[in-house]
Amino acid sequence: MEVLVKEENNKVYGIVMEIELMLQLRRELKIVPTPIGTVAHASSQNKCLGPPFILNCYQLRFLWEKGIISINEPIVDEIIYEVFKYFAEKRWVVKEGHKFGCEFLVYEGDPISNHSKYTVAIQNDIPAQKLVELCRISNYSNKILLVAYFNENGLNFKKIEWLAGKAREKPIPRIKNSK
Repeated sequence: MEVLVKEENNKVYGIVMEIELMLQLRRELKIVPTPIGTVAHASSQNKCLGPPFILNCYQLRFLWEKGIISINEPIVDEIIYEVFKYFAEKRWVVKEGHKFGCEFLVYEGDPISNHSKYTVAIQNDIPAQKLVELCRISNYSNKILLVAYFNENGLNFKKIEWLAGKAREKPIPRIKNSK
């Protein structure tokens, strides 16, 4: 498998030039590289990007651990990588979630045909203000927030889903004015 590895500003990433390789990664491993090139016949179409494709450091590390690519071990944040690996081994698609204020977006299916179901934040201690921000962004974008944290039992998740706009199980009792 031919992946060109680059390092810039202390960040490692991979470049995939071949569409066939990108499709193989996508189909077999649910690893979805990000397209950064312009399709030749649609050079003014910025929403339809093509090769080359970028693999982030967590995707590179996962492929290296599985023995699929032979490169030097990519240096990554081990805590963040463990969360990435948890979802990747379940064969869910994991993409960067910085636009949503979190580490990852997690898709149960292919991003072409599915929206991400989860936003994933990785925090052992999370300030209340940050938690409210993440909840609002997740709720506004119709996603469920998963807060990943580590303790003596290893990796754990807290699922946070707002009830706003959803039916309550029991109606709220109303107090009648007595006049």
